[in-house]
Amino acid sequence: MSVNMRIIIFLTIIVSLAKPIKSYSQWTEISYITTKNLVDGCFINDSTAIIISQNGAIFKSHDNGHTWNNIKNINSFFTKIYAASEDTIFAGGINLYKSTDQGFTWNFIKSFNQPISDLDFFNSKIGYIIIPQYDTIPSSWGEYGYIVNDNYKAFKTVDFGSNWNIALHTGESNNKMQITDFGSAFISCDYIEILAHGCGPWVDISKRTSDFGETWNLSLRPTPSHVFDFINDSIGYFINWGSIVKTVIGTDVPIVLYDQFIDYSVKDCFFLSEVYGVIISDYYIFETTTGGYSLTTSYTSEKKLNRVFSNKKGNIICIGENGLILTKKVDLDSLTYINFNNEIPVSTAFPNPFIDFVKFEIDLAGECEIFVYDILSQFIYQNKFIRFITIETSDFNKGAYIYIIKNNGKILKKGKILKI
Repeated sequence: MSVNMRIIIFLTIIVSLAKPIKSYSQWTEISYITTKNLVDGCFINDSTAIIISQNGAIFKSHDNGHTWNNIKNINSFFTKIYAASEDTIFAGGINLYKSTDQGFTWNFIKSFNQPISDLDFFNSKIGYIIIPQYDTIPSSWGEYGYIVNDNYKAFKTVDFGSNWNIALHTGESNNKMQITDFGSAFISCDYIEILAHGCGPWVDISKRTSDFGETWNLSLRPTPSHVFDFINDSIGYFINWGSIVKTVIGTDVPIVLYDQFIDYSVKDCFFLSEVYGVIISDYYIFETTTGGYSLTTSYTSEKKLNRVFSNKKGNIICIGENGLILTKKVDLDSLTYINFNNEIPVSTAFPNPFIDFVKFEIDLAGECEIFVYDILSQFIYQNKFIRFITIETSDFNKGAYIYIIKNNGKILKKGKILKI
């Protein structure tokens, strides 16, 4: 056999290994790329995507994730990657790196004492990272007389990533930040109140900015979850293992779309529109084509899933352990929003935050019932009402509360209120 023939056979084998070999419910599995644990990824333009492994292998695709090349290996621990522009990309874990040529070369920027938990940029110049800072708090609980508080902090750069300064304290470990529009962002975070015996309940202190992070204002989540996605600056979806809640900023009227068990291990989601969204847990992919009112299980994986992301044209990539890469194309034009006529308008809980009382009003003639729970799900209050109700709260402790409004046993709305 000639040398040229051997080269042709070898290249044919390599190309065949880089092609999709398995399809499952419209998800295509891309195999034989790597066996590494793939932890994060992003699109840098309409067709080019980059993913990164936990140990620093960087892969790039120019065809929406169908074929991949290993373009760089950095000997470091990685957790996050973010494209600030088509050319400028930041990636890091314990160390932070920057590329200005679409990921081919990388420059070291800074080391941290803990791995990055989130990484977001408004543009190539202004960005945020979230880093855990563990504090020990004296306590009467536990064998050693203290507890460890996951006091995560957000750092900001205004000089293309060269320098980072503390911007705000975010709270507990599962917080997340998302750029929602030009100059706007939302960050989910909680605060643990320190009491005499050690620690108290978690308090929602999530925030929103519309001026590139110059100022942050309190913006309470509609449900206590750190898995969320905003499709624009005003409409967002929050996911926990038991519900999907839609929020519209400015109206403060969260809508419970789906109120059935999903999965305890729900870890990531994105919504391409008010019609289509994807939710992943450790081993399942769920999809909605009804704006969140219903879910279908579209993929069951033997490997743990880590991350799902998409471009604006409906090209979706899901990554996970042992080199798992899944792709899917969604025709957004073929999906039509279905009006289920069950978005019952509930007025803003007023005042919120509150001190001695809080009022609710609902545009429904029938009898409703309201339930109030503290942040630890302990029952606090229950009453029936028609159209409106005022709850005396002078006996409520300071902190966050969850309320549920029902009609004939059906949940009309869940939400969060805060006593100060």
